Amino acid sequence: MKHASMEQTYRLEMKDFVEVNAFLVKRTPTPIRFFIIRWVLIPGLTGVELYPLHLPFWMYASILIALEIGWLFFLRGVGRMALKKASVAYKGVNTIAISPERVCVEHSMFEMRVRWEKFSELLQSDKHLIFVMGSYGYYIVPIGAFQDAEHAHVFIETARAYQNGMLLDAPEPAASAWPPPPRRMR
Repeated sequence: MKHASMEQTYRLEMKDFVEVNAFLVKRTPTPIRFFIIRWVLIPGLTGVELYPLHLPFWMYASILIALEIGWLFFLRGVGRMALKKASVAYKGVNTIAISPERVCVEHSMFEMRVRWEKFSELLQSDKHLIFVMGSYGYYIVPIGAFQDAEHAHVFIETARAYQNGMLLDAPEPAASAWPPPPRRMR
């Protein structure tokens, strides 16, 4: 028996990646080990290395501040490069199809199929639906791409049911909440 799938076509832009990354950063708590490394271990090691030079405290503090500023610029640069790579790969028109077995993302340059077991979470922000794979990978679907709020709600709830293995087939196409598949944009 062939299972029905739900499909949505949408357009991704750089602002989508920025908004989703901001949502994920705000949502993820900073582990205590990063706090210890950044504010205890690094200043302590820097002090041990600079101790033989017998520098005054103000010079030691200014070196630590310069290191912190350099670290922040480095992190911002790495983050921008990662955003540019992701946005180049997925920017433009995409089509996502969900079925009981997998999620398929189709772009003009590639097509990816990922089984539901590979997804660790299915998140929803104010503007996006986020399919999270492991620690770093995710697919974005703008909620504004759906025809209306009810259409988006049915898609999201069906995806959650597929992910949890609770739903074996998509809702009937005759249901009022799910119109016929949308016309492809490309």
